Amino acid sequence: MDNLPDWQLLADMQSRTKKQCEDKFFAFVAHAWESLEPGNEFKNNWHVGLLCEYLEAVYLGQIKTLVINIQPRELKSMLCTICYPAWVWTREPTHRFISSSYSDTLSASLSYKRRNLIESKWYQALWGEKVILESDQNQKTFYQNTRKGFMFATSTGGTVTGEGCNTMIIDDPTKPTEALSTVQLEKSVNFWSNTLATRFNDPMNSRKVLVMQRLNEADLTGHWIKIMDDVTHLVVPAIAPEAKVYSYPLSGKVRNVKAGEIMNSLRYNEAKLTSLKVDLGSYGFAAQFQQSPAPVGGGMVKQDWFTYYDFEPDGLRIRISLDATFKGGPKSDYVAIGVWGQAEAKHYLLKQVREKLSFTQTIDKLLMLVDQYPQYYEILIEEKANGAAVIDTIKERIDRLIAINPKDSKESRLNSCLPTFEAGNVVLPNPDLNPWVQDFVYELTTFPKAANDDQVDQTTQYLNRVKAMHVGEFKGDLFQTSGKTIVGGLNLTQW
Repeated sequence: MDNLPDWQLLADMQSRTKKQCEDKFFAFVAHAWESLEPGNEFKNNWHVGLLCEYLEAVYLGQIKTLVINIQPRELKSMLCTICYPAWVWTREPTHRFISSSYSDTLSASLSYKRRNLIESKWYQALWGEKVILESDQNQKTFYQNTRKGFMFATSTGGTVTGEGCNTMIIDDPTKPTEALSTVQLEKSVNFWSNTLATRFNDPMNSRKVLVMQRLNEADLTGHWIKIMDDVTHLVVPAIAPEAKVYSYPLSGKVRNVKAGEIMNSLRYNEAKLTSLKVDLGSYGFAAQFQQSPAPVGGGMVKQDWFTYYDFEPDGLRIRISLDATFKGGPKSDYVAIGVWGQAEAKHYLLKQVREKLSFTQTIDKLLMLVDQYPQYYEILIEEKANGAAVIDTIKERIDRLIAINPKDSKESRLNSCLPTFEAGNVVLPNPDLNPWVQDFVYELTTFPKAANDDQVDQTTQYLNRVKAMHVGEFKGDLFQTSGKTIVGGLNLTQW
């Protein structure tokens, strides 16, 4: 091997590189990086290999329709729109692509970078014998090779070539700043339905790739999921809302992600993501980074139904509502304890504890609130998860406990409270002075789509209890406490 001439060593190295790149899309990306981003380090976070395998599975026909939702600046366009078509041509130069983005400028830029890669010295040294661009069909947004494969780039609402394609790639069909515009959302959906969807040479064997940040429940991702049966949906949030296992479709590898784990710790830490959340707001961060968009204006509960107060009113009837968790520790759900004050039809949320608490910590927090609000009228505890054990532990120490054992679904429980919300009778502390209020509003307005519902549960538990008391429907259990028969903690004579 050492005695081979330099040209032979170079040829052997190129041959090995060529085979590696043709066989595996990830290898192609890694080798192409220097031509694409000279001087910039290729940072190989685990999600890069995951996306590469999904795209390779699209080419192999194992996936017909792929939707990728991932935060900005994570190589989604580099992989899906620039590298993937160029890689397919190394194996099948007759393949025809149409790509689309939200603007002419963005589409042309991505198409230009893809053409530069194809015309680079590296690419041409390995595949120049079969991927040759025709000189008279070589523009920024349309180029064709001598095998009649082509790549055409357009934008949402733009024109499309009269010829059909084998693969459609839609990369950010809606501009993030226009995510709340019904007109712009409908524009991207209509452009797909009325124009792009009809541009396949072989509709039964076509390939479709949509890569975008989730911006709105009515965006193109939501539309595809609603109307198509064959969607493979890959969602990669910036911070894992719960433990998840990502399976690589070809190699069989798995990536175990823990709840709260940062997707790309090479680029972000907790402080940076917290700063982004402040800059974007809960809604913007949830959509662009968590891929969990809220409906415009809210879901079952609307944003503008909430009212706010600066000073706590006097003479409120206080109730404490506890939504417990099934287990304690960092991997458990949140415990939510709300302190509510009622003044006729108005319901004031005075304080809320929302933390991941152990069983003993839950009891400590509850007792702390009891000390702060000794005038409380009753304490509501759902008799599920740790709730029953909490009741059993503290029933000899404090009274006026009500064990709630709901029979209806979470959605039904919230639905019964909607008139109270819509009337503006749920009143929250000033969010400028109480930052936690923003997260409370976000969870209520995104339910049942939000990752958590502990704040929803403690709220509906309280509101439905007040409603039941008002109409005379008893919802409590009997307890024997301190030698007195009480109903849910209330002395029978008081009932």
